[in-house]
Order: sequence, then C-alpha cells, then structure tokens
Amino acid sequence: MGMVVGFIIYEIDETFYLDHVSAPFSIKQYNLNLFLFNIFAMKMIFEGDLFFYFILPPIIFAGGYNLKKRRFFSNFFYICLYGLLGTIVNFIVVWLITTGVNNAGMIRELALII
Repeated sequence: MGMVVGFIIYEIDETFYLDHVSAPFSIKQYNLNLFLFNIFAMKMIFEGDLFFYFILPPIIFAGGYNLKKRRFFSNFFYICLYGLLGTIVNFIVVWLITTGVNNAGMIRELALII
C-alpha cells in the first residue's frame, strides 16, 4: 500500500514540477494534493496489532539470528539477571496495584454459584 501511495505522490509531484508555469495549474495541483492527502490520511491509522504481530517479530528474529554465539554466551549471566529482575519488578508492581485497588474498595466480592 505504501509503495502505491508513494508512486501516486511521485507521479503527481513530477507533473507539478514539469508544468508549474501557470498559476491555475498550481492551484488545481494544490487542491488535488490536499484531496489525496485527506483520502489517504483517513485510511492511514497506526494499528498496534499489525505492528506487534507482523512487523516487530521479523525485526527481533533478525537481531537474534545475526547475534554471534560468542557474544550471547559471554553475556548469558546478564541476560538471565535482566530477565529475573524484570520478572520480580513486574510482579511487585502488579501486586502493589492490585492490593491498592482492593484496599480502595474498587473490587467487589464475587459470589460463585456452583
């Protein structure tokens, strides 16, 4: 989609630069560019799911694939330490938030019907 939009903009701008001797044409060109921008701006919305499911994994895979084994194993202790400390910090933050929300009375008791 981006290549198509880029090609359309390139073609429009190329005709603008070649024929921009007349003022009416430049006004029409400006209106056309503004119209196309409004059309494409409505459809170009950042989708987090698209990025996180389709674009980010190949980037991470390429980074891991190109990583030398020697560098990975020389930093293995720090990688494990970062993972362990990150997990502990995440647990403590979630626990504190959950405890605070519970103590504030924002969580009600759930009556289980069996």
